[in-house]
Amino acid sequence: MTSDSSQIGVRTLHASPQLLDCNDPLFVHPSDTPGIALVPQLLVETENYSEWSLSMKMSLLVMNKIGFIDGTCTREKYEADSFRLHQWDRCNAIVQPWIMSSVAQELRKGIVYSSNAKKVWEAFRERFDKVNATKVYHMNREISSLTQEISSVSIYYSRLNVLRAEFESIMPFPGCDCVKSREFVEFLRQQKLMKFLMGLNDTYAPKRSQILMMNPTPTIDQAYSMIIKEESQRLNSNLGVQSGILGSAPMDGGSSAMIPINTSNARNGRNWNLQCDYCHMKGYTKENCYKLIGYPTWPKFNNNNRRRRGYNGTPAVAHNENVKAQEEMYTTGTKGTGYTGGLASAPIFTHEQYQ
Repeated sequence: MTSDSSQIGVRTLHASPQLLDCNDPLFVHPSDTPGIALVPQLLVETENYSEWSLSMKMSLLVMNKIGFIDGTCTREKYEADSFRLHQWDRCNAIVQPWIMSSVAQELRKGIVYSSNAKKVWEAFRERFDKVNATKVYHMNREISSLTQEISSVSIYYSRLNVLRAEFESIMPFPGCDCVKSREFVEFLRQQKLMKFLMGLNDTYAPKRSQILMMNPTPTIDQAYSMIIKEESQRLNSNLGVQSGILGSAPMDGGSSAMIPINTSNARNGRNWNLQCDYCHMKGYTKENCYKLIGYPTWPKFNNNNRRRRGYNGTPAVAHNENVKAQEEMYTTGTKGTGYTGGLASAPIFTHEQYQ
């Protein structure tokens, strides 16, 4: 009777609750509930296994449950302690639904009947972690064909980094710290730099040549910093030029006041936000309308210009005065404003014929 009581006391002592440190992998946080989705993308096929596996490892590392899939936290380690063994079973029952919620619906049937999260993880790795020559070829082709084109430098650089990171996840760099490995890793880094420079637009050719002539050769991050500064400088220069464009009134000898315009609507030095109340044309106001103040007298302002501006054949009074002055100038041979040579012999319409 005494021995039975002592055995019950020992079992009760082993089964008594213990305080677990929050850094212990067996610690269960109130937010560690089964069934939550740790990653946004689901495992559906071999193509997205690398991305899915990396995301799951990062999430489990944050939850301090990475040991349940990499073999560092096994059930055998806690068989002597019934409390910790029970905690391991609880944590394993939480990690396994996490994996279940992160795969496609048709892949979940085999997970339900498994009793170990590590076995489930290994089964998915053996089924989907297939790196073959075809996948490597297509990834290399996608990387080599990537160019900047109409994208900004930052977007192009980000896309290149994503492809490189995905490629390195299936073809990692050598982990050895020997001289040959370091030289090979340095060679691969230079290849990344060359690919980044080759994909840039030709407008960055001077800066590209400057980078290639530097000794020692900069890293890809340093080269990106130099290129992005060049892009920022060009954008600021173009913005300064556009903001300096001013809209001017027609050259009729009148007011020379210049009105600043919105550069997004600027074209040929005009402010296309304005509209004439008389002819309803855009680019000027009623005070500067040629139909009211008269057309200019310089030679290149011919009848084609008038037709493009909506001239309907009915000249304004100010325009008639200019025609009269030109008739007198050409018929008499008198040099005046706008006269560039002796054109007295040229056929001239009279004022009545012009009307």
